[in-house]
Amino acid sequence: PYGDKVLIALAQSLRTAFSTEVTGRVGGDEFVVYLPGVQTWEQLEPKLQGFHDDWRERQIPLKFPEEITVSIGVARCSGKDLDFDELWKQADELLYRAKALGQGHVFCQEAGE
Repeated sequence: PYGDKVLIALAQSLRTAFSTEVTGRVGGDEFVVYLPGVQTWEQLEPKLQGFHDDWRERQIPLKFPEEITVSIGVARCSGKDLDFDELWKQADELLYRAKALGQGHVFCQEAGE
């Protein structure tokens, strides 16, 4: 009974934390955020922290039976000649590595490495 509420709340948290970036749901419980111009982990980290903070707070009034965590895979492409499919594949692989660890892990790697 909470599935739709979780997806809607998660999408709202993404829009709040990444208000100027492109966000979208790609299927199931997977979302994508495109962050043009973000060059370093130091630039990305506050955005991710803002997302996690918003997500944690947004769950309180919804009274989910337990906290729902989010796993994240980040593929950075800083000037490398990669096509979209390569970047997407790497981000997806990093996401599944994070999911395998459970409880809200983040994997970030330079694309093509």
